[in-house]
Amino acid sequence: MKISFLSFSHRYDDTRILHKMARSLANEGFDVSHIAPEVEEEKNSSHWVQNGVNIEIYPVNGTGLLGRFKRFRNLYRKAIQVDADCYQCNEIESWVVGLLIKMVKRNKKVIFDVHEHYPSRFDEPHIKRWVGVIGKPILFIMFKLLPCWTDHLIFAKRSIAPDFSGNTQKQSFIFNYSPLWLSGRDREEVDSSIRSQFEGKVVALHIGGFSRTRGWPQMLDALALMQNKELVILCFGKVDEGEGAFLGKAREVGVEHRVHLRSPIPYEQVFDYLLCADIGLMLYQPGIQNHIFAFPMKMYDYMLARLPFVGPNFSIEVIPVVEEETCGLLVNTGSAEEIATALDWLCDNLDEAKEMGCRGRRAAITKYNWESEAEKFIQIYKGFAGSNKINIYRCFTTVYEAVQIWKLT
Repeated sequence: MKISFLSFSHRYDDTRILHKMARSLANEGFDVSHIAPEVEEEKNSSHWVQNGVNIEIYPVNGTGLLGRFKRFRNLYRKAIQVDADCYQCNEIESWVVGLLIKMVKRNKKVIFDVHEHYPSRFDEPHIKRWVGVIGKPILFIMFKLLPCWTDHLIFAKRSIAPDFSGNTQKQSFIFNYSPLWLSGRDREEVDSSIRSQFEGKVVALHIGGFSRTRGWPQMLDALALMQNKELVILCFGKVDEGEGAFLGKAREVGVEHRVHLRSPIPYEQVFDYLLCADIGLMLYQPGIQNHIFAFPMKMYDYMLARLPFVGPNFSIEVIPVVEEETCGLLVNTGSAEEIATALDWLCDNLDEAKEMGCRGRRAAITKYNWESEAEKFIQIYKGFAGSNKINIYRCFTTVYEAVQIWKLT
C-alpha cells in the first residue's frame, strides 16, 4: 500500500508527521512519502529519502491569498503525480486537496489527522475579527459535511473531537507522545561537546518555536525577578517576533547574559540537550482558547528526559497528567512573578526536582509513549490494506459469476 502525507504548512521534518507517523509506517514495510512545501535550507532539493520516507518537495510561490492558492495548486499537482493509495492530510487545506483527488481518481482513501482546535485559531490576537466572523461558520459546515467523504479521522487530542460529525468507528485518538527510541542513553553518554555547555550551571530549556503568545516576555521578566541569578536559559527554535525583539527585551531587563538563542536542531539531537538540562519550560499564555486545549509534545519530551518543568495551570490536557504524576509545577504563565517563584523553588530544591523528573520518566515509559500509539495507528492502515484485498477478491468473484451467467444464457 502506497501512503502519502500531504502538508500545506508543516515542514518536511515535522516531528509528528515524519519522525513518528511516517517513520512507523515505513518500518512496517509500507511505501511512504511526505509531500511538503519547500524550506530555505532545502531550496535546491526536490526529493530525497529520510528515515525510510520519501520526501517530496513542492515550490511555494509568493505570499498572501494568491500565494496560498498557488501553494494549494502545487500541492495538488505533486500529490496527483505521486499517485498514492491513501493520502493522510495534516491541515484543512491539505484535507481539501485529498478529497479533490478522491473525487477525480477512484479507489483513493483519505485520512485527516487533526492536530489542533482550528476554530480557536480565529480568536488569537493577530487575527482580524472579521476573519473569524467569516471563518468560523465555514469551518462548522466543513466539519459537519466533509467527514462523510473522509475514510478516517485521527485526533491528536481529546478536545478537538466534538467539532466533527460522522461515524465514530471511523475516528481514532492518536496522541502525540514521545518515542521511546529517544531514551536509550543517559547523560554520561551524551557527547562531551554538548555536556560541557551545561557543566557547573543550572539550565532551563525551551524547545520549539517561541512567540509572545508562548511567553518569552514573561520568561525574561521572571529571570530578572528570580533570587537565583545563576539560572541560565537555553532556547532552541525560531522567535516569531524576531531575535532582535527577544534580545532587546533581555537587555532591557538586564538578563541578556543569562539567555541563549539557538537555531532549531534535528529532532534526534534534541534529546541530548534535554538529558543535560535541569528544567523544562512550557509557557503558553492564558486568554487563548487554543492554549487551553493545548496538547504540548514538549511536555512528554521533558518527562522522558527526566526534566521537571514549569507549565500552564489552565491547559485541560496538561493538568491531569501533572496532577496524577506530580512531575512538574503548574502556574499562571501570564504572571512573571509566579514563573519566577516556580523556577526559584526548582533551583532551591534540586533533589526534589530530580525526583519529579524521575516520576515523569516512569510515566512516559509506562503510559505516555509513541510506541503504544503507533500500534493503534498502524492498525488503521492494516485495516485499509485488508479491505483493499477483500475488494479485489470481490471484483474477481463478481467477474467470474458474470461469466458463468453469460455461459448459461
